[in-house]
Amino acid sequence: MASLHRSVSTGISTAVLLLALTGCTAPSEPVATESAAAPTTTEATPTPTPTPEPSAEPSTRLADCGTVLDEAGNADLAEDNLKPFEFQYQSWDYPLLAEFVADGVVCQWAGGGDVFVVVGQLAMDEATWDATRADLEATGYRQDDSFGIEGFVDGPDSPDESYPARGFVWRDGILYYVSYPGILEFVPAFQS
Repeated sequence: MASLHRSVSTGISTAVLLLALTGCTAPSEPVATESAAAPTTTEATPTPTPTPEPSAEPSTRLADCGTVLDEAGNADLAEDNLKPFEFQYQSWDYPLLAEFVADGVVCQWAGGGDVFVVVGQLAMDEATWDATRADLEATGYRQDDSFGIEGFVDGPDSPDESYPARGFVWRDGILYYVSYPGILEFVPAFQS
């Protein structure tokens, strides 16, 4: 029986020892401690929703090469076997056309020979157009309404000019460049 008493006594001692040791271990959850720092809020700061940029007015949106001309214009070019062709700025092009290439849209249609049609668009406000037109006229360009396009600015012709009457005209926030003014009849901005 002494052995049984010693076993029970050892078991009780072991249990008491385990309970004592359990009380000395670190708690499983962090304990909050006070600090001198200002209290922080747990509310999330709302992220502002970005406001969409206002879209450009319909008249100042540049058309792509598939829509810059109306259906009749595209059909007319196709009838003459002129197909869309990537425009490459050349040294003989008017210098302003480089700005069209950089910041606007320039469309070209070409056939098997050296015949081609070019229509360029560049967004430009009226005050900028007035200053640009004055600069052009100071270098030999001239306004020529004889083509039936009011405000058409004809570029200076060189002695070997293959495409006379190429030039610029401004309408409703867009400056247009054309290789010949007759193509403007197919541009919706110039249709009444």
